[in-house]
Amino acid sequence: MIRRSNLDGSNVQTRVTGLGVGYSAVYDIALDVAGGKIYWIEYDGFGIDKIQRSNLDGSNIEDLTHMSFGEPYGMALDVVGGKIYWIEDGSSDLIERSNLDGSNAEGRGFITGLNRPNSMALDVAGGKIYWTDVGDIKCTNLGSLF
Repeated sequence: MIRRSNLDGSNVQTRVTGLGVGYSAVYDIALDVAGGKIYWIEYDGFGIDKIQRSNLDGSNIEDLTHMSFGEPYGMALDVVGGKIYWIEDGSSDLIERSNLDGSNAEGRGFITGLNRPNSMALDVAGGKIYWTDVGDIKCTNLGSLF
């Protein structure tokens, strides 16, 4: 489930239910408040890993992208540029992106030596992409990837 609450923990409300079958986890979450969407990465343990989104109230769940070679970790949104970025860890070790609706997915920038990436942030104005990998914070230029 994906839930929300007030900052003090009160007024807990469920927004999204029914994620995955069996072993399932939400690895990351991002909001496009102006666009009225919640984005998340769902890992189900059976090789059906995907990026999904819904309306902020949890309605209209959409599958945007399915991972073909590895597991998705660390998602970030560039809502002004209309892009989702993520790291696909596994046999591919890519930083990938697509349009916010999941179309035009493209992988670039093989990153060698990934151990366990798990979060990502964008500095779009500065042209940088940051991610964590087993306790390290790493960075590269967005322009060198796409």
